[in-house]
Amino acid sequence: MKKEIIICLVIVIGIVIGDIFLQNYTKNSLNEINNKLSDLKEELIKSDDINTQINDIILSMDEINNEWNQKFNILTCFLEHDELEKVKTQLVAISAGIDIKDKRYIYEELNKTIYILEHIRDKQSFKIDNIF
Repeated sequence: MKKEIIICLVIVIGIVIGDIFLQNYTKNSLNEINNKLSDLKEELIKSDDINTQINDIILSMDEINNEWNQKFNILTCFLEHDELEKVKTQLVAISAGIDIKDKRYIYEELNKTIYILEHIRDKQSFKIDNIF
């Protein structure tokens, strides 16, 4: 009887430690992407004409896409794929807006992407609302 209790406790402790690690990884990953998108949004707001800073915006977006692709492969192991695909779709939409140099469209898509990332982060956080 003692062995079974010890084994159950070890399993429960392992699950809790794993969950804490995965929540921290998720939160940090989504915050990194969110911060980079916010920086891109500020850079977009500061520029009067998108044509003057298009190269900087393209480089920033390439960096965000590369980082998202790296994080995406790991996040798909333990998060819902449809939520992550929404972010990928939004990143493609932002890139399309950059290609056509439509500042308003890029700004709107950045806001949508930031909202989706915050939603995923809040949905995965350990809160009473998420338990019940």
